[in-house]
Amino acid sequence: MSETPALTFLSWNVHGLPLSSRWRQRCKAIAVLLQRMLPEPDLLLFSEVWLPWHWWTLRQTLHPGFVAVAPSGRHRWRPRGGLVAFSRRCSSWTVQEQSFQPFRASGPWWRLWEGDGLAKKGIQTLILSWATHTVTILHSHLQAQYRNRTYDHVRAAQWRQLTRCAIARSSLATAVCAAGDFNTLPAEEIFLAHRNDWIDLTAPLRDSGIANSTTLDSVNEWIDYVLLLRSKARAVRETTVELVDSTAAGETVSDHHGLLAQLRFL
Repeated sequence: MSETPALTFLSWNVHGLPLSSRWRQRCKAIAVLLQRMLPEPDLLLFSEVWLPWHWWTLRQTLHPGFVAVAPSGRHRWRPRGGLVAFSRRCSSWTVQEQSFQPFRASGPWWRLWEGDGLAKKGIQTLILSWATHTVTILHSHLQAQYRNRTYDHVRAAQWRQLTRCAIARSSLATAVCAAGDFNTLPAEEIFLAHRNDWIDLTAPLRDSGIANSTTLDSVNEWIDYVLLLRSKARAVRETTVELVDSTAAGETVSDHHGLLAQLRFL
């Protein structure tokens, strides 16, 4: 059998809020950046795509190179939890399954100005396969922090649910990854509490001197991650994660930078 192809995926909070501006132009800028990426991503994971027309605009802009991984059932015409995925049409990896589970813990719905309580955030699970290899990716966007309201208890519960989901999926997977905007700093106890479960693949970027995963240059704010379930790490020979500059296409795509991850297997 030929060598297992590397799996490459892009995780990006694209800031598609209901009142966000220049959405079509920003989608075109995303497409420009994708054309420059080497290696080409097999999978695109976008968060904060809240509206159906935002999703459709992305689909039109990324066609024909990428096809939408459509939600199933009655939710097939709108994103769930603001999470959407696209697979590369000519990829060696095939998306076998896609599902969504809402978080059991969330911020209060009546704080309408925050939005998280109404957003129905959760975990999008994608299972990709090549020959005998199966990789599970948990795509998520956790509760945001709002100044003095850090929602530690909510984020801690969401982290636990994410980790339990990963462990439950691990028995049939070659590797399990989690990716997305987790709204948690690396030094927070909420993050450190799970270091025995996860390997933080973004740590080398921070060690290299890159302080932010957002476009906020005035503060050190790293809140976007690609994680590898530690119990499945032995099947992975090499990992790399690169920062995708949100301003590189001449148009500010988002208030977050993207993360381009690649896994090579034994």
